[in-house]
Formats: sequence, C-alpha cells, structure tokens
Amino acid sequence: MDRTSPNEMVELDQPNKIVGSSTFSVYLLTVLLGILTLAVFDTILNRYYGVNASSSTLIPSDGPVDIFQPGCRAPIIGAHYFGDFQSEYCRMRGSTPYSSNAPSLYLPGFYVLSSMISFFTSVVSSWLAATILSVLFLAATIKTHLKGKSPFIASIILLAVFNPFWQTLDRGNISWLLGVSFIILGSKSELRTEQSWLFAVGLSLKIQLAPFLLILLCGGTIRDKWRSLMRFAMFFILLNFVFPLLGWRDFGQFYPNYFKSLQSASKSNNVFDYGFKSLTRTVTQLNWSISFWVFFLLFSVGLTMCLVFINTSDRLLNRRNANEELIVPTLFASSMIVLCSPLSYLYGLMVLLVPTVLIISMESGARLIHKVQLVLITICVLPNTIPLDSFISRQMPSLDVEMINYSSLGNLIPSVLLPSVAFSAFIFGCIDFRRQQFMKRITQRKF
Repeated sequence: MDRTSPNEMVELDQPNKIVGSSTFSVYLLTVLLGILTLAVFDTILNRYYGVNASSSTLIPSDGPVDIFQPGCRAPIIGAHYFGDFQSEYCRMRGSTPYSSNAPSLYLPGFYVLSSMISFFTSVVSSWLAATILSVLFLAATIKTHLKGKSPFIASIILLAVFNPFWQTLDRGNISWLLGVSFIILGSKSELRTEQSWLFAVGLSLKIQLAPFLLILLCGGTIRDKWRSLMRFAMFFILLNFVFPLLGWRDFGQFYPNYFKSLQSASKSNNVFDYGFKSLTRTVTQLNWSISFWVFFLLFSVGLTMCLVFINTSDRLLNRRNANEELIVPTLFASSMIVLCSPLSYLYGLMVLLVPTVLIISMESGARLIHKVQLVLITICVLPNTIPLDSFISRQMPSLDVEMINYSSLGNLIPSVLLPSVAFSAFIFGCIDFRRQQFMKRITQRKF
C-alpha cells in the first residue's frame, strides 16, 4: 500500500488553513471580546455615570443639500439617505457632473469608472446594482489572497465583522469599496506587473488613498519602479484628464471647484473626525491639556518600544515571510491616512482592511508581531460610539456646559493606538532597508 509522503500531507491539509488558522481566530476573538468589553463598559457608564445611551452605531447621512433633481431624492431603504451615492448619481444624471453648484470631492476618473450607474433611470435600482457589484468585487479581491477550502466564505466572514464595511455601505460610499478593492487586488504578489494601472484606478476612485499608493509605488514592493511609475502616471492622466475632456463639456470648471472643496474640507473640525484632529479637539476643551499630551507621548513611545521589542525577539525565532514586505508599508500608510485625513468619519477606517487582509492571508503563518498588530487595528475598527460627554462632565463639573462636545471613545481609540502602529512600522521598514543594503554588500563582496 502506498503511503502519503509528508509533502503531500501538507498539501492535503492546506485547504483548511484559513478559516481554522490561528491568525483568523485571533481576528475573530478580538472582535468578539472587544464588543463584549465595550458592552460592559457602556453599561457601567449608563448605570453609574449618567450617560444616557450610546450613539447609534450607524450614523445617518446628512440631508441632500447638494441634490437638485427630484428623482435623486427617492428613499431607498425607509427614509434613509445614502448621501455619497445619491449625490453623485444626481450629478451623473445631469448634463455634466461638474455643473452642480456644490463642488464634488471626487476626481474626474471616478465619474469615468462609475458612469454606468447613471444608465439606471431609478436611483433605487442603481443603488442596488452598484452596491451588489461592489461588495461582490471586494469579497472576490479578498478571496484572491486567502487560501483554503472555502476562501470566499472566509472573505464574507471577514467583511461581516469588519465594522467600517457596514459604515461605508450606510453612507453609500461606493468609491471606498472599489478603491480599497483595487488596492487589495494590486497587493497580490502574482499581479505585480499590473499593479501600476490597478493603483491608478484606486487613486482615481478615492483621492484619500494617495499616500497609500505613493508609499507602495516608491517603496520596496514593486519591481521596475520607474517603469511602473510611468505606467501609473499615463493611466491616471487618461482617466482624469483625457477621457473627461473628450466626454464632458464644462470640464474646465471642475478642478477650480475641486480645490475649493478640498480647502473647505480641510477646515472641518467636527466631533466625528479621527486622528490628530480628534485628539486636539478633545484636549483643547480640557484644563489638563499638558498632562494629556505628556501621557499620550509616554504611552505612544512605550507601545512603540514594545512593538519593536516583540518584532526583534520574534524575528530571531521565526523566518521572514515574503508577505512582510507589503505588511509594513500598508500598516504605515493606512495608519497615517486615518490620522491625517481631514475627513475620516467612521467609514474612513475602511483603509485598515488592507493590512488586515494581508496579515490574515500570510501563507506560512503570521509571527507574534503580526498578531499583535492585527489585534491593535481590529480594536480600532470595532463598533464603538460610546459618548464621553457625561463621563468627563461628571469628573470635571467646572467646565462650561456649552463647550462640551467631545469625540466618542471610538474616535479616540484609533487616534491613540495608530500613532504607535505607524511609527513602529516605520522603524521596521528602516531596519529592513538597512538589512537589505547590508546583504547586498555581502553578496557583492563574494562575487
């Protein structure tokens, strides 16, 4: 009787790798324990600190202030207004997407790539088609990274417990779904020759992905960098200048209005912001701002040093995985996008899906540092809108009541954790770069 060789046994065990893998289990357990912990904390605040209730998990979009055609205002689900989708659908149904008095926050390439939604005469059918296709495409791109017996089901489970995904659907922001999908697809190692045009499509769909793509294009993850940059620039120019110039009149009005809208967005400072703006907004309303910044600095430095220590000690015991060269820049880029973006809101955390997918899909098993990073970014995306107004007022009753409008706990946690994630990833990248330079010198001396 023939016996199965050890190599063949490994191949037979391969299909069950993702859903039952330790990394995927860490992700699901973090979501479960995080939600339970937040529920207990929310209960304590409600019972003992006078907090009325948590904010709604899905924050409704604002009213259609930039919609001028009656057909675009039709309700889709109940009375909910899917702001970003219905506004852009209205623009596309007009003679040109640039004629509206309200400037668009999207590049022209977005209208070139998504103009198919204007073919539907009903906003409801258009929303259904665009949403279903976008979700299926996102799940399919995640599936290309996952190995195992049922990678598509694993990708659905991953999305189902990823809170920013639901926030993005609630907002109707199809560009975030498609933009992140093209980034995930372009980060596939087998598609490195196509990365340049995939990234150009991603940037055309969502301008907030620009830092992400700049790091990936200019970093150490793409072969033939100059050729890739040239292809990226050519395809980006075609989508955002050539095609719109040929297809729409009044195209010259777009970019002046676009830069005006960016300036107005950068001045925004509201309670739903993430990142450094969320911290500064909260701290400026407290009397102990210096103490807070000292605590924040010590916490960030301490957490960064812990991550560097874990990475250094873990590297001595485990081999380096080929996927790591993408994990480090994606962690840094996604963290900086959330921290520095003028308008993040809840759906802005969607960009953290990219490093989440890359860590979970590591073929030879993630190291301890990757599991710690996965736990940190998963904590940042938990459905957490616990208000802190009543809690802080109870501790500091002397504050002016009219000033109190603090960010929620869900806004502050990413603002506190992601600086350490970004800075530690930057340190990892510098160490890897120096190691690669050192190995090149050794190789050159041998020959």
